[in-house]
Amino acid sequence: MVVTQEYLLEYVRALDLRLESMTDEELLRKIQYGINNLSDTMLCFFTQETFKINDYDLPPDAKLLGYGIDWGYSDPSSLVSVHKVGEDIYCKELLYLRNITIPDFIYKIKDLGLNLTDDFICDSANPQAIEELRRNGINAKPVKKNSILHGIDLIKRNNFYVYYESQNLNNELQSYIWKQDKNGNNLDEPVDDSNHLIDGIRYVLEMKLNRNTWVGVY
Repeated sequence: MVVTQEYLLEYVRALDLRLESMTDEELLRKIQYGINNLSDTMLCFFTQETFKINDYDLPPDAKLLGYGIDWGYSDPSSLVSVHKVGEDIYCKELLYLRNITIPDFIYKIKDLGLNLTDDFICDSANPQAIEELRRNGINAKPVKKNSILHGIDLIKRNNFYVYYESQNLNNELQSYIWKQDKNGNNLDEPVDDSNHLIDGIRYVLEMKLNRNTWVGVY
């Protein structure tokens, strides 16, 4: 029997419904590096350190650090909420939309019923979009970026909780991997792909956690 790429993708998606929202390219890359095996654990940034929770599991004393926004068009524009209590971080996917304009994205944000005076930390690469959010009453702020590794380190220094319903975020966490050289050795740099919600989380932590002492600044 000849196994076609289409058959393989359909078969793997049937094994785990959480993979349905992955693009073919994202899923093929995940298959290439192995799903839930030792080599995948070695390659991925996030494995068993990520805990999944339900809505009612958010502690009442958890503080909202802010909302992270990563811009896209053919890639998704995304919005994620980030709460923190002690050394625990709670993240929830709110928007993950491809082929959406900035005005439509603003409409989607407002439709969520969020407090628009809270901090919305945005990818600084699109200042025009940030200004549009501000003109629509959204407290948008550009992130002061550090390295990707620094942001990942901020995440991994805490216990990291993700909502079950955050399907795209869970997919990103499972497929976020190190770059490799031609000999298959890990490089000290992640693959810059399938990380839109993760980037939003990094943006919030970059702006809200003290960079020298790692103490929360709320």
